[in-house]
This record gives sequence, structure tokens and C-alpha cells, in this order.
Amino acid sequence: MKRTALRTSLICLLCPLSCLATAPVAQRLSEPLTHKAVDPSSTEPFPVLVIQGDAARVVMTRVGETPDLPSDASFLVPAGAEGRIQNHLNQTPSTGRDGGWVLNVTALAPDRQHVELFWMADGYSGGGYEATATTITPRYRKITGPGFALVLLEKMILLALPLWGIASGLVWWATRVRAAVARQAGAAH
Repeated sequence: MKRTALRTSLICLLCPLSCLATAPVAQRLSEPLTHKAVDPSSTEPFPVLVIQGDAARVVMTRVGETPDLPSDASFLVPAGAEGRIQNHLNQTPSTGRDGGWVLNVTALAPDRQHVELFWMADGYSGGGYEATATTITPRYRKITGPGFALVLLEKMILLALPLWGIASGLVWWATRVRAAVARQAGAAH
């Protein structure tokens, strides 16, 4: 009876842990599902990050329009400042909405970056664009709703299934080996 309770407890613990272990891979596989092609005729605002000295601000613009920049401002995020800028954006009072800005920057060349900037709350809302010091080129919108968590969960479970299969097979094999050893030991006595 104790073994059955122990097995049940282990299964209840290991199943969710195996799903959590697959979360980074599931997130990478699900990421393309959040991207939507940029519609040049869209009037929906597109967030762009403007860096001016030590300050950063989000400017909402239309696709195809480049916001006016003061002479000392740039669209490029200084190397290594991504975390500091994200924190600065999230400490700035928002429009009363729950959530926060997420900033991901990838250097494409010394004077060109891929910037992903989106508001994360129950879903995502924002976009990815290529930036130089004075220009931006929108590449995609990043949009999801609250149901995206279910897509991620599905991928986590599907990735964990092979782990569960391997673990079940190993337990079955170990049980068979143990039973065979016990039978041989019993026959020897």
C-alpha cells in the first residue's frame, strides 16, 4: 500500500515538473504563432522605442511613418542597456493598464538592430522592427490574447509525453528485471 502511495505521489510531482522542464523549448516553438504580418494600410499604432540621452520612451506611430527625432535622439538601444531601459519603461506610469513593456534587442550590424517591443499583460501587443539611428522598418506585429497560455501548455505536454514514455518504459523494465532476479534467487534457495 505504501509503495502505491509513493508511486502516485512521485507521478503527481514528476508530471508537472517534466512539463515545466520543456517550457523553454515550448516557448521557442510557440513564438512564431505570436507574429502577424505588418499591414501597411493599418491604422493600429505601432510601438517604437526612442532613446534620448539616458532616457527612453515609447512612441506610438503608424506603420510606414518614422517618428520625428530630436537631434540628440536615436532608435538604437545602447549595447548592454536593454534591461535598464526595460526597467525604466516599466517604472514610467502607463495609461492605467495592467502589464509591462518587454524589450528584446539583437544586434544585426554595428549600426543596425532588430528590436522587439511589446506590452505584456493577459496577452502580447507590440511588434518587431529593424532600427538604425534614424530609421525604423516594421517587420511584424506581436499579438496574442489570454488563450495563448493554452497553446504553450499544449506544446509543453506534447514535449513531455516522450519523457513520460521513456520513464514508463524504464520503470516497466526495472520491475521485470527485479522480478526475474527475485525468481532466480527464490529458485536457488
